[in-house]
Amino acid sequence: MRAALFLAAIAAMFMICGCVGGMGTIEYMGLKYGSSTHDVASADKLYYTGETWGGAKLYAPGWESPGKVPSLLFTSDAAGYHAFSKPAVGIYAYSLYAHYNLGEPVTIGLMNEAAGKVDLKNAAPWEIQALQGGAWKTIYQPVAAQVITTLENGTYREWTWDQRDNGGEAVCAGEYRVAIDGKYMAYFNITPGSPVVRAEATDYDNKTLRDTFWDAKEHKAFGEHYKEYADEARRDVEGQMLFKAWMKGLDPDKLQSALKTARDNASTLNMLPCLAVHASYGGQPCWIIVYNWGMANESPGHIRYYVVDDAAGKIIQFETCR
Repeated sequence: MRAALFLAAIAAMFMICGCVGGMGTIEYMGLKYGSSTHDVASADKLYYTGETWGGAKLYAPGWESPGKVPSLLFTSDAAGYHAFSKPAVGIYAYSLYAHYNLGEPVTIGLMNEAAGKVDLKNAAPWEIQALQGGAWKTIYQPVAAQVITTLENGTYREWTWDQRDNGGEAVCAGEYRVAIDGKYMAYFNITPGSPVVRAEATDYDNKTLRDTFWDAKEHKAFGEHYKEYADEARRDVEGQMLFKAWMKGLDPDKLQSALKTARDNASTLNMLPCLAVHASYGGQPCWIIVYNWGMANESPGHIRYYVVDDAAGKIIQFETCR
């Protein structure tokens, strides 16, 4: 009996070390990250990637340069934060994010961090595969010039997929991967519950705001995905927005400020942000944020958008529809 209790205690200790102590690995879009000793420089700058591993949410460090994939990832539990470092894999495929909304352009690429160069068989040697019936099936292959393309050390090639198959039809939500040169893979999901962040050169006015955002497809997708409001869902969605802004080279601090300003303005509403666009309004740089909202236990199917000035962080326009 004592021996059994002793062995159980030892096993529990190893389980704790494996999780809390940071031993082991996590996986992100097909890359295995190993445990490291990096500290969290600022908890406010941990951005939720939308991914989980072993039930733990994966966060990217906003105080670091984003790179093509995060060099560090963090998990957290009752014992604190645990860091994991990107492996030195040399050549790897990547996707800008692990989660895209329906119709959101998918950015994929190949990075060469190896000592030498790699020759690709053509200008776009990639295909998109979907997980269907438990097997990966090719659904899209681009037409590309048949010319050898060289990828030197420290360089990358990047492409965009418009979420359409070989027949030109829009694909549905599900699990996908990009296969580059037949051997480099990166995995991602398409889901209506992922927010969209983008930058535009457009200078909006009241009319173009209504024309563009009054019936945003992201708002419709969120209304179908989120049947009710929850604070945790709101925090997760905002975190993914900050992560996407960070990965795109936008200013997540300004976006975070705009999100807080809008939230404070509508503290009595249950709102989920579905779309954030960095553009301008009347010549002023701003964030335009579209929300799904509902009162009390209502489904968050109503629409509201805010225009928040970049410089002052103040609301300069908003509209609501029930």
